[in-house]
Amino acid sequence: MSPFPIITMKSMKRRNFLLAAAAAPLLLSGCITESLRDEIREGDYRTYTESIDSVLISADGAKLVFLGAKYHYIFDAPAHFAELLDSPLDAKVKVDIRRFNADEHGSVSGTIEMELNDATADEMALAAQLGFRSDGRSSAYRSIYLTGTRYSAKGFDASKVDRKLLRKTYAVEINEPNPLNGRKVLYLLTPVTVAADGALLLLGSPLILVVLIAFSNSHVCCF
Repeated sequence: MSPFPIITMKSMKRRNFLLAAAAAPLLLSGCITESLRDEIREGDYRTYTESIDSVLISADGAKLVFLGAKYHYIFDAPAHFAELLDSPLDAKVKVDIRRFNADEHGSVSGTIEMELNDATADEMALAAQLGFRSDGRSSAYRSIYLTGTRYSAKGFDASKVDRKLLRKTYAVEINEPNPLNGRKVLYLLTPVTVAADGALLLLGSPLILVVLIAFSNSHVCCF
């Protein structure tokens, strides 16, 4: 018996319609390949650990990019995030990256907790302008919910990337549908590319390294 299903004109039209409907909401375009599809059963999830090599922001401040070994996670940058990176607070703010959640349509979401301690009165005032809430006279925090798209890093050659853009690797847990018989998981190929000089580009726009102190339950490292 052939391992491949029999495809009729009717089933092809239905499949094309479903794929178009799933891909339409995505803000960034990517290449869909049959080899990047897994089948899943609704309600069945698993957790894997992704090694994140770098966190970057697009030059226009619109996108926040997490470069993983297996996937790239591209989120809409939160309000005031680019301003934070250009402020005196960037070296003092710590970030706790919580578990990301991916679905079968390629969407991904997650929460990051930002914490500022031992701040001066001026720093506290600036933090308030950047969306932080006071947690005492010299400390403040901000919780950010991220939404975006998970892309396959298949075909992305990290060896060509400028090593300055690949900092100490740290781990993030990802919750995703378990590949079993059932609905299909839609994966897109990453729109992140490497320039001749090793710079990283997102749809032709330069990506800039994010430098903040990140901490998790197990270790502390830097972006």
